[in-house]
Amino acid sequence: MSSMPSTLQGGPVTTNTLARGWYIIIHILLIWLSALPPLLLIWVRLTLYQILWVFIVTLPIFTVMWYFVRVFSAIFFSKMFLVVVNTIHKPKEGYFPRDKKNIDFKFWSLRATIKKFAFFICHNFPLPWLDIVAFKWFGVKVAISTSLFDAWVDSEFIEIGKHTMIGQGSVIMSSMITRDWLILRKVKIGNHCVIGGYSVVAPGTTIEENVVIAVHSSTSVGQTLESDWVYIGQPAKKYKKNEFMSEEESDDWLRRKKLKYEKSEEFQNMENSNK
Repeated sequence: MSSMPSTLQGGPVTTNTLARGWYIIIHILLIWLSALPPLLLIWVRLTLYQILWVFIVTLPIFTVMWYFVRVFSAIFFSKMFLVVVNTIHKPKEGYFPRDKKNIDFKFWSLRATIKKFAFFICHNFPLPWLDIVAFKWFGVKVAISTSLFDAWVDSEFIEIGKHTMIGQGSVIMSSMITRDWLILRKVKIGNHCVIGGYSVVAPGTTIEENVVIAVHSSTSVGQTLESDWVYIGQPAKKYKKNEFMSEEESDDWLRRKKLKYEKSEEFQNMENSNK
C-alpha cells in the first residue's frame, strides 16, 4: 500500500491508495465498459458507410463524436458504480484508522478507484470545462465560472464558490493521511477567492468570500480564513486587507514609486547620457 494518499500531478485526480488490491479490477472493468458505446458507434459507422470518400470526409466529425461518447460513458458508468457503493456505505467526515479492517478507510479508497478513470479522461480533454462537469456529476459543488484546470482537487467533500481561481499546482485536499490516520473533512471555498499557485488547502478548511492566499502558502486542518483578507505563509496568516487603494493612496504610491526611480542609478545614467 502506498504511503501517500495521492499524486501531485496536475488536474483533478483521486488517491492512489488501495485498501484492497482487488479494487484495481473495478478500475479495469470501468475502462472496458466505457469503451463499449464508442465501439458500437464505430461498428455502426463501418456498416453504414461503404463509400470511401464519404468515410474520409466524415472522419474528423466522427472522431470528435467518438471521444465525447467515451468521456460521457466513463462518467456514466462510474456514477452508477458510485451510487451502488454509496448505498452500501454512505461517505462521512471524520478521523479514521488507516486500517484495512476499517470500513470508512476501505470505502474511501474504493470511491476513489471508481472515479479515477473518469477524471483522467476528462482532464485530458482539450476543453477545461469538462473537469467541472465531472465534478458536478460526482456531487462536488463547484461553479462553471471556477478555474481549476491545472490544480489538484479532491473529488468529494468539496464546495467552491463562483468566480474563484485555483492557481496552477495548487492542492485542495478534503482527505489526508497522516501516519496511521485518514482525515476526511469538508473544504469550503467562497466566491471571488484566489488560491495562489502551489498552495495547499488542508482538510476542514473554510475560506470565506474574497480571500487571497499567496503562492506557496498552506492552511492547517480545520482553519478558517476570514473574508476580505490576504493570507500568506505556512500555515497561512493574515497579511493585509484585500481591498483596492483609495485614489489618494494610489497617487501617494505612484509618487513614491516615481521618486525612488529618479534616485536610481539607471535613471541617473540615462539623464547623464541625454546631456
